[in-house]
Amino acid sequence: MSAGHGEEATLREVIAALAPIDRRAGEPGEQEAADWIAQRLRDAGASASVEPAEFRDGYATVIRNLASV
Repeated sequence: MSAGHGEEATLREVIAALAPIDRRAGEPGEQEAADWIAQRLRDAGASASVEPAEFRDGYATVIRNLASV
């Protein structure tokens, strides 16, 4: 199934906006990307907000180590 011209343009716009952002967990880019996505959803008529979350550094390392067992 292929995307129509409008859908392709939207996908390109989203990729162009989000791809350059360093979105690692707990970094400012993660918040920037989340805010951008929430605004896009609001602009489309959806109710969207970004909830604050506490970042616990090191969590990914623990999960990676557990997954490799």
